[in-house]
Amino acid sequence: PDIDLIIGTHAHVPQAYEKVNGTWVVYGMGDQIAGAMINYQGVQDPRGNQSSMGRFTFAPPARPGGRWTVEKAEFVPQWYDTGTGRVVDLNTSIKAGADHHRQVRDRIRDVVLGRGAAADGLVMGE
Repeated sequence: PDIDLIIGTHAHVPQAYEKVNGTWVVYGMGDQIAGAMINYQGVQDPRGNQSSMGRFTFAPPARPGGRWTVEKAEFVPQWYDTGTGRVVDLNTSIKAGADHHRQVRDRIRDVVLGRGAAADGLVMGE
């Protein structure tokens, strides 16, 4: 009961977010900044440059000794452009007309929400 949020690291690809027994769990956000990820066949795996950024807004306890609660749970899908050396907010780039980022954003969204987190209130943030 004393744990309000668990954020996993070291996963090189985006992984699901999930609420477990009332506690948000982020299994892995992926590589925030990374070079090319090469698989065992010597082929670049584009998931290595995909990630999400978790954003959780907490509310203080309603009464002394109570629990902090997450009042808003969001994620922002990101992609690291190895050509420019910049992290790209995929939502913003799509609005600016970069339609080739839509497929990457949608894949990250599907993975992050893949364990039912949307039903518990997780939304894709702007």
